[in-house]
Amino acid sequence: MLLCRLLLLVAALELPAVEVDTLGGAHHQGLLAGLTATTATLQVNGQPQSVPLAEILELRFDHPPATATPAATPAATPADTPLLVTLVDGSRLACTRFSTQQATAHLTTTDFGVLSLPVSQVANVRFGPPTTKLEDAWKTILQRESRKDLVVIKRNETLDHLAGVIGDSGDKIKFLLDGDEIPVAREKIYGLVYTRRTQPGRKPVCQIETSGHDLLQAAAISWQNNSLTVELAAGGKLTLPVVSLRSLDFSAGKVRYLSQLEPREVKYTPFFDVVWNYRRDRNLDGGPLRLAGKTYSRGLAIHSRTLLKYRLAGEFRRFQAVVGIDEVVDEGDVRLVISGDGRALFEADVSRADAPRMLDLDVTGVRELEILVDFGGNMDISDHLDLADARLLK
Repeated sequence: MLLCRLLLLVAALELPAVEVDTLGGAHHQGLLAGLTATTATLQVNGQPQSVPLAEILELRFDHPPATATPAATPAATPADTPLLVTLVDGSRLACTRFSTQQATAHLTTTDFGVLSLPVSQVANVRFGPPTTKLEDAWKTILQRESRKDLVVIKRNETLDHLAGVIGDSGDKIKFLLDGDEIPVAREKIYGLVYTRRTQPGRKPVCQIETSGHDLLQAAAISWQNNSLTVELAAGGKLTLPVVSLRSLDFSAGKVRYLSQLEPREVKYTPFFDVVWNYRRDRNLDGGPLRLAGKTYSRGLAIHSRTLLKYRLAGEFRRFQAVVGIDEVVDEGDVRLVISGDGRALFEADVSRADAPRMLDLDVTGVRELEILVDFGGNMDISDHLDLADARLLK
């Protein structure tokens, strides 16, 4: 009997810690004991607690934070990596290799091994390392209407493209241009844009964000031995260990946290020589976001003077966040201005002495959201602003 209890205790200690937010506003914390197509089972204070997936907004994995320094930069994301593959279902994977042969694409992912799926399920591939200027040009090309595939070529800090038909790819890309097949060396290509693609036949049940900030649209999931097996809506299957999992979003895209989005522009102006780059889901010292004794697993930590701009494209209705100076400091005051398409939506001074403030702003039709954390009355000393639970609602 004692041995059985010890085995159960060991098994419980190996279960991952998670947080679950529901559509009804409830918040659960515990150990993930099971996950099926319909139910998440948690161990809460040693007792099982079942939560229907239909009621879950987001399930987050609570991993210990990595050691960080005050001047640490934000964690790398797929958008920062040279080889980024985007699928037609919206999945986005950082990869080390991409090749195609006989209508099948082979992806060697950074963290999850090899994935094979039809080329028709690949939307675009970016090979070149990004810069702000190149990313803006790349996004402009992706928005173009074209009946042909595009091979995108980098010339200094500008991008140009050729329209034709992309064939098999490896170290060279076979490209049919005006009826002639031209092999193009990979090192000359910034990216590929496919147009002969079909929409996936399966709808996602959730969106998975990994610790490396890959985004996966999952048509089916199964949980076994602390690993999540994922069938992508675009096709193909991956097995993700628990250490690589960040969150499972069951909101069907109705909620997006700012920490999940890539800002269109980041501009930081230090007051002194110390650099405090903004951080995602951690305070500026690398610990958890904390306001008035409450810990938040989602949000942004921003130091003065920082300007962040996000493309919303008019897709959201509300912007919500809890605003305050993080508990890690004893003082600090900033001027916070949040604008939509150049119009101020919120403007106030925020100090450590203030109670956290809940924001609920109307962003209906807003195409660009701008967040400015400016210097307060005491230069930039301890200006550790948190936008906890910063999220956009459709």
